[in-house]
Amino acid sequence: TLNSLTIGGGTLLSSRATTSPSGNISQGAKNQTMGTWKLEATGEAIEVRKVCLDLDTGGTVTNSDNAFTGTIKVVRSGGSSVYTTSPAASPGLVNAACDEVTLSSYFTIPAGGSETLSVVVDILSTLAGGTSLTSEFAVNEYKRMDTNDLVTGGGDANALASNSLTVLASSLTVTSNTAVTSQTIVSGSPKTKIGSFVLQAGA
Repeated sequence: TLNSLTIGGGTLLSSRATTSPSGNISQGAKNQTMGTWKLEATGEAIEVRKVCLDLDTGGTVTNSDNAFTGTIKVVRSGGSSVYTTSPAASPGLVNAACDEVTLSSYFTIPAGGSETLSVVVDILSTLAGGTSLTSEFAVNEYKRMDTNDLVTGGGDANALASNSLTVLASSLTVTSNTAVTSQTIVSGSPKTKIGSFVLQAGA
């Protein structure tokens, strides 16, 4: 799916990137990418200024600090953050309309070029296993550098959803190490191995 805002020459196209993750993630995962979107500038250079974000937990929690911890970031392809907040400071980012945020660092995409933006979060270690997480994203405002005007739009109606991510409950399985066989030991022998176990961490 492609969304576009067009007035005159320059246009910014937005789409969910093919690198946007899907599948299972762990409780307590750090720097977890929720979704990645590709932005393409056509006609002239485009400066991106405002975006909207929504983090969806399927309605299982009511605000962001019940699902996330640490930071919520919008990150460019090279790893630099253009927006950072904390779950406590932005409770409305979860299970609500796509909320507009102003980027802390505007960036320009040259005509004919592209850039990606990713929403990156820290998952709460106590978030219930089986929780389904998605995120939504749209560009709400950009500047056309040649035309020298601002284009607004995006918003909840035009937000693009990420792929779904499922939180797996953490687990620890303990089994006997079959590589250690039965043996006869002599009383008083120092540093004698009497058992061995394999600890296997789950998600």
